[in-house]
Parts: sequence; structure tokens; C-alpha cells
Amino acid sequence: MNDLDKYLKEELNRKYSSPEYINRELILNFREEFRFINLMFFIASLFQSLFVILIGVIFVSDIFLKIFTIGFGLFFLNLTISIYILTISGKGVAI
Repeated sequence: MNDLDKYLKEELNRKYSSPEYINRELILNFREEFRFINLMFFIASLFQSLFVILIGVIFVSDIFLKIFTIGFGLFFLNLTISIYILTISGKGVAI
């Protein structure tokens, strides 16, 4: 057996205390990949929020619906930025 096979056999036979342990190990070992994935989701969410605001500004003619659509887009824009800041700072977020 080569070293990789030994390592895989040890990992598969190991008993973990909880799923949180596995999550913690993944985060510690693959932190940069998680940051890149978070950045991709952040950019997609930004485009989605800005697109909703753009629809509210350009295509909606009723004033009440326009205000509601723009407010909805601003709410999701704020939520997107807040979640991204929390995940980057890493305080209190398990991602």
C-alpha cells in the first residue's frame, strides 16, 4: 500500500466526535477555497439585487409597486453585503 491508501484507510476508519468537527477541519484545511466560493456567491447575489432594483426603476410603472420592488432589492442588497462581511470576518459564522 502506498501512503495515500494508508491515509485514506486511517481516515475512513476514524471515529469523529461530531459533524461540527468535520466542518471545522474542512474550514481549516480549505479556507481559501471557501473564500473564493463565498466571493462567487457574493458577486452573483449583488447582480441579482441590482437587477431587481433595475427592474423596479425601469419596467414597473405603478408607483406603489415600484417602491416595493426597489425596497425589496435594497433589502437583499443590504442582506448580501452583511452576510459577506460576516463570512469574511469569520466571527460567529460557521461558513
